[in-house]
Amino acid sequence: MPLSGPALPIANYAMVGGTKGRDLITGLGAQVVLGGAGDDILGAQTSPGADGVTPLIPWLVGGADQDKYFITPGSMAVVADLGGGKDELVLDSLAFRKAQIRNIDRRHALISRGNTRVLVVDPAGRSNPDNTIETLVFKDQRVSGKQLFKLAKQADTYWGRSTLAEQVSLGSFPLNAAGVDVALFNGYLTSAAYNDSLVV
Repeated sequence: MPLSGPALPIANYAMVGGTKGRDLITGLGAQVVLGGAGDDILGAQTSPGADGVTPLIPWLVGGADQDKYFITPGSMAVVADLGGGKDELVLDSLAFRKAQIRNIDRRHALISRGNTRVLVVDPAGRSNPDNTIETLVFKDQRVSGKQLFKLAKQADTYWGRSTLAEQVSLGSFPLNAAGVDVALFNGYLTSAAYNDSLVV
């Protein structure tokens, strides 16, 4: 859907806007999905980059109201709820007790198992309460964003702290395949929130 004004760029990503109503959208590869208002269902699936191997990682950006995020098994995604509401990230192909959960930059969570990897922006709402992911649904249990790291430590699925720059350089979360400059990540989030406000 068209936006109400020009979107701010986010690296080499294309913007895919929903509506102010309920949307069902899947982001493929180098796309930023903007849910806008309404109870949206947003999905993500990676696609191969220019080299045919390195994945292009979609971003799912939720706005106000109650959004649900689904990640195709074997895919990667950035999930950013930037508009409040009661939101749910469904990772029902992953068992919580077998996942690897890292604290990224003391703010975000990188949840992975095999080739399924999700960078959840500020799931506990530490920087902004509107960012909170109220519920993460795993195959074996439900976890709140505020309790994610605490419960991961208790379940021995916590893999410590890292930085986004480190994970990108190791190739475990290759955001740079779509031109992302990790040093500008917080600026991209600000742009994503602005772009989401343009959804009509």
